[in-house]
Amino acid sequence: VLNGSGWFNSTGWQSDGAQCDWFGVSCHDDRLVSAIDLRSNNLAGSFPSESLSSLRELQWLDLADNKLFGSIDDFVFYQVHGLHHIDLSENDLSGEVHVLISPSVQYLNFSRNNFTSTSQLHKFKQSYYTIQTIDLSYNIILADVSEIFQDIPPNLVELILTENYIYGTLPDPLPVLEDMKRLLINDNMLSGQIPDISRSFPLINELNLSNQSRAENGGLSGPIPLGWSNLRYLVFLDLSYNKLDNVVPPDMSNLPQLKVLNISNNDLSGELPTELGNLAGILEIFDVSNNVLTGTVPFELGSYNDALILLSGNNDLWTPAPLSLCFVPGFDLINNSTLCPLERNVLKKFYDSTKGQEWTESEYWIDPYTSQCYWQGVVCDKSGTTIIELNLKHNGLSGKLDTGIAELDSLEVLDLNDNDIKGTIPSEIGLLHKLIRLRLSFNAFVGKVPSELGQLDNLELVHLHGNRLSGTVPADMNVKSLPQEETSSFITDCGVPTDFDEPLLCEECTMCCNSAGDCHSTEPAKLAQVQAKGFDSYAQFIWVFLLLLLGYVFLVVIASFYYDRFVYKAPPRSDTERSTIIEDKKYALETIGSDSVYSFYMSKNWHAWGLDLAVLAVQIAALVMFVQAAVKDFSNDRSDFIYSWKCSRNSTICTDESDLNWQGWALFAILMAAHLLKDIINGLKLLILCGKRRHSTTSRMRFFVGGFFLTWISLFTVYASTVYNIAIARSNTDIIINTVIILFICDVDEYFYRAIQAASSFWTAGQRDDEKDDDMESRFEELQRRVEARDEQNEQLEMRVNALERVLMAQQTDVSQDPH
Repeated sequence: VLNGSGWFNSTGWQSDGAQCDWFGVSCHDDRLVSAIDLRSNNLAGSFPSESLSSLRELQWLDLADNKLFGSIDDFVFYQVHGLHHIDLSENDLSGEVHVLISPSVQYLNFSRNNFTSTSQLHKFKQSYYTIQTIDLSYNIILADVSEIFQDIPPNLVELILTENYIYGTLPDPLPVLEDMKRLLINDNMLSGQIPDISRSFPLINELNLSNQSRAENGGLSGPIPLGWSNLRYLVFLDLSYNKLDNVVPPDMSNLPQLKVLNISNNDLSGELPTELGNLAGILEIFDVSNNVLTGTVPFELGSYNDALILLSGNNDLWTPAPLSLCFVPGFDLINNSTLCPLERNVLKKFYDSTKGQEWTESEYWIDPYTSQCYWQGVVCDKSGTTIIELNLKHNGLSGKLDTGIAELDSLEVLDLNDNDIKGTIPSEIGLLHKLIRLRLSFNAFVGKVPSELGQLDNLELVHLHGNRLSGTVPADMNVKSLPQEETSSFITDCGVPTDFDEPLLCEECTMCCNSAGDCHSTEPAKLAQVQAKGFDSYAQFIWVFLLLLLGYVFLVVIASFYYDRFVYKAPPRSDTERSTIIEDKKYALETIGSDSVYSFYMSKNWHAWGLDLAVLAVQIAALVMFVQAAVKDFSNDRSDFIYSWKCSRNSTICTDESDLNWQGWALFAILMAAHLLKDIINGLKLLILCGKRRHSTTSRMRFFVGGFFLTWISLFTVYASTVYNIAIARSNTDIIINTVIILFICDVDEYFYRAIQAASSFWTAGQRDDEKDDDMESRFEELQRRVEARDEQNEQLEMRVNALERVLMAQQTDVSQDPH
């Protein structure tokens, strides 16, 4: 009858074995059939009323999801007194539904068939009091809902009439069904108002009256009734797709087990009641979309952390939505820039990540409705919609900096100076291409400076000092400083001492600070900014200084020689009085100083020259040490450079704490002139003597060496003292002390001379012997000149005598020849 050969499973049905062993058949102990379960087994044919009616002990019948057709006789199971479960859903049965088909029926499921009507429910039938579940959904039943509820079985627990053609108005009041838990009449043609459910179904769990759009007037209408607070067990409520109006009843918030509340696609108006916050942590779906709601969205909805919240289609809701609601993942308008501005969401994350509840000042921050442009430290553009500045310095921020800050893509100023933010600097800051001022100084950032910061082309100020950053600052960071902030435009912890093995490397920084909070400017000193000329330090510049001095010396010597030869036209050495030459030597000795080892340059003793050069080397070495100590190289232990700048927490401008002023430098110049000007002038005089023709080559060489070294040591002392004071002098007293110490080095030659004189008179006696030799030589040459002059006079007298003799002889001859 039911096409058994085509069943998916027909085990035993074609055998001679007992029926209790057949597939889908269960029996009582007496071998009588108690249950038939052939669900989804491809049964096909007319419903077997006659065959099933003979199974008098049948209790369970499940033929759902097959291909049965035809109608069902009202009396088919009249004699089957124990049948309590009947499931014929998902077939092709038709005709009239006989709900009370079996005397003991409790569960009846005729859904998803083609039934067109229901028979009258007679109270005299036993099943009128036993039936608990009726499922007639997804048929084509045409019936008046009031007739259905007219003789509704009193013990009904579930009534499912979904997607039929049930029409009319729900009776008011509804019959009292104290055990009713599921009432589903959705997708029908109901109209009129909804009566008070709480009076009729006190234990209701699921109520679905949605989508009555098949009705000519659009479905259920009028206000949503009150009394919901009495439904303590309601879990699911769906009144969507109707024409309900007025406001959302506040007592809907007093449903302690409600998980789904769908009142969407109606004409509800007014504001949502704030009492809905009572459903936080309970409600899973809250759908009021496509109504005409107005006013503010209750911030209490923001506590629906895991719920699906649907508000779209209510175009007159005030903006913005509560801030907390914009962080509920299930909020359908979370990406709506009007209700949930992106920048406000970013600031909320920033607030949470930096422990905003501990901030010193947080006025209006995370206020449910206040625009982010009014929050403490936030500045927006003229349109009042876009954030261009976030300034929260000295405000007790801690925690970590959220990477989402990169979404503030119009930000021009980010000032978080003087807080306690930890962690690394987010590389996403490199995406803030409009950023002009970045201050993250005096926090607790660690790690490396992100290379992405090199992508910021509009920076005018960067302060990263006062943290624990290491590594290398990106060399391509381009900071275009303003004139008034030039020195303070780019500051990092690139000074020493540092908390790490190596200081932070920063080639482009304008200021470097150390772990003690002291800073120094990376700008080269105004005196001899040798780095700009290709030199790395003052020490290297000494060679340039030496070459310049040599040029000066040769220029003086040549000028002296030219003047002596062509202007003054001095006679050569051979025509010069010896006394003049001796006087020049004495003058040279007095110029150098007879109480200095430099006087040995005038000596003919080569040992004395060696001693003099050794003392000179000591002086130069000492001065070089001061020059090297003045180099601003903190990786070099020989550097004495002192930090004099302070970059305070309260200002963007660093200040030079040095008390050194023009008065100190004036005293410095006076001390230098008083001590060294005489030596510089005397050195010049020696160089002038070197150019005189009247001196021998040896003497001129001595004058040259003496003048050169005297000038060199004097000028080098000025240079060394100047650069050293620039490096470490931070007060007027400092510059005087440093100057006196360095000038002491210039007197070393005199102290050496005294020590030598005290130890042995050999060197100084030799010098006096040289003087005596010069004096004796001068006297000998004087006597020799006198002798030569006397001899010359004698020769002249002799010549005159001879001439007179010749004259007399001539006269005598004339007399002897004259006869008269």
